[in-house]
Amino acid sequence: FEVLGADAGAGEGKEQGKVPLSRLLNGNTRTVFIVEDETLFANHLHLLVEELNHEVMGPAADADTALALVKQQEPDLVLMDINIAGAYDGVETAELIQQQHTCPVIF
Repeated sequence: FEVLGADAGAGEGKEQGKVPLSRLLNGNTRTVFIVEDETLFANHLHLLVEELNHEVMGPAADADTALALVKQQEPDLVLMDINIAGAYDGVETAELIQQQHTCPVIF
């Protein structure tokens, strides 16, 4: 996975921005925001996140919906599709989310 906005921590011998998913979620209940325009994939991710006992936010199928939802609630983690509908693609949407919140984004 590629993670935007995560810091592996100094002195751990890990490249900045590369963090294991297990460390991001570390056993505590987290809010995971799903941004995916394909319903089948969005539903599958939703089920996986719930099976891991985390709260699901979304899904959002386009950039505008994603940006509106993060203004209402800050997620702990964003699972972002790169090719989404709207004024921005997934990478641009993730960068806009990062300007408002410090949560990591996985593409």
